[in-house]
Amino acid sequence: MCKSLYPTLAIVFLGANDARLSKEDIFFQHVPVEDYKTNLTKIVNLLKAEKLSVILSTPPTLDDEEWNKECIRKGLPSYNRLKENTKLYAIACKEVARAENIPCLDTFSLFENNEENIEKLFSDGLHFSEMGNEIFFKALVEMLNHQGFDPQNLNAFLPYYKDIRIVQKQSEE
Repeated sequence: MCKSLYPTLAIVFLGANDARLSKEDIFFQHVPVEDYKTNLTKIVNLLKAEKLSVILSTPPTLDDEEWNKECIRKGLPSYNRLKENTKLYAIACKEVARAENIPCLDTFSLFENNEENIEKLFSDGLHFSEMGNEIFFKALVEMLNHQGFDPQNLNAFLPYYKDIRIVQKQSEE
């Protein structure tokens, strides 16, 4: 890979889908927590082998009730995710970070500590709202600064989507 494009930092933010309950997993997203932990360790080691700095982020908490309502609205199995189950994945993520001696943004606790605003943090109980994205972004920037990465000076690996020029192929007739 061209060195000028080679990243120096990887932020690994996995687990929200892995924590889906297995009994209702029609989308095959569920990964048992021990497998999640093993897989996360492998990912971290692959990135470290490439001399990248790595930051982990735990999966966030969720608003069980709002997510359940969203699933019912969409005709999906209800109660396919629960906060208490996701917490196990957050704990596993922190354990991997400790074992690998790398920083971890505890997104689960960050959002859990905003319990009075929980319904405002998610657009549907699972996916971040504007407010949720803002809270996550600010915490991530703070962590980057604390780790010696000035977000203003980090190079993007891929171009910003608005900078991509789309060329449509002309049909041959």
